[in-house]
Amino acid sequence: MTFMRRYWDSLSGGGHPPRIAARVHAGYGFWQRYWASLTVNDLPAKPARSAPERAFGTSNSLVMAATGDRVIDETSSPDGKVALFLRASGGYRLEAVLRDADTAPAVVSVSYGPRHLLIPLIRQRLGPPTAQLLLPGFEPGMPWQSSPALPMEQTKLWAPETITASINAAANQTTRHAWRAVREVVTEDLAAVIDQALR
Repeated sequence: MTFMRRYWDSLSGGGHPPRIAARVHAGYGFWQRYWASLTVNDLPAKPARSAPERAFGTSNSLVMAATGDRVIDETSSPDGKVALFLRASGGYRLEAVLRDADTAPAVVSVSYGPRHLLIPLIRQRLGPPTAQLLLPGFEPGMPWQSSPALPMEQTKLWAPETITASINAAANQTTRHAWRAVREVVTEDLAAVIDQALR
């Protein structure tokens, strides 16, 4: 092997066994490798980047403690269209905010333990579409997941018991009003279920 070939290999990382090349050259630019070659010094290994943190909207456990009414965790729906904020105030509430109003009306499903609840989101006069849902039976550490933002028409695929439980869990009038919009796009039978739950 010629001197120039050995010299170039020392700059580019070629010619080293894989383990040595990764230790000496990984993560460094050309001029850093050039200087290390001239001074006959090995560059220290750079630590590998850590894996991304969990996305808590996809079947992960929430382990937390909180007092007062405040946001204690947040994430996005799997498609990134809905921001989800977990709040604590004598219980747990989930606030959903639709980032793109053009996606409205839409519905997001949330599952934890044996429960399946729906959050309807419709356009509002001021601000982005938002809704809040009480989380009965939720405890820190429970695995849970959310769906992407779905067309509101898909609500008709859910069981009447799920719709009733979701309306009963509505945390404010804005969310209850959104359910009145849902009744316009479902079957007559489900519309009757919504009317009964809203009374």
